[in-house]
Amino acid sequence: MGVSDIFAEKRVTRVAEVVNEDDEIVGLQVTTASGERFVLTDWTDWTLRVDTRGDDELPDYFWPPEEHSLNTVFESRDGAVVTSVREHVDEMGDVIGLHLSIESFGDFSVHADAEGFSWKRGAGV
Repeated sequence: MGVSDIFAEKRVTRVAEVVNEDDEIVGLQVTTASGERFVLTDWTDWTLRVDTRGDDELPDYFWPPEEHSLNTVFESRDGAVVTSVREHVDEMGDVIGLHLSIESFGDFSVHADAEGFSWKRGAGV
């Protein structure tokens, strides 16, 4: 099962940026209608890390916790369906990015590389 399979046809109720005390976006949290929370960020090998959680707590690697917060950029009480997911892989076949489309939120992409984590929203990302 690939990373893209995790998101396929899920109903997303919230997308939130993980922000550090310097207002740098260091990750993204995607919450589904079933209560799953997926945290996407860059990892030490410049790949995209995707962690699954059952609560709103951020993973321990966002340290110290009091210096990280969530900034909601999308919310839907009923949830919006993920209509497409594409993985971007490096030359070793490791996932370094994802491109997702969510009803009523639109297209967005997340990417991990030597510069860190980034995400963009909009058509053609």
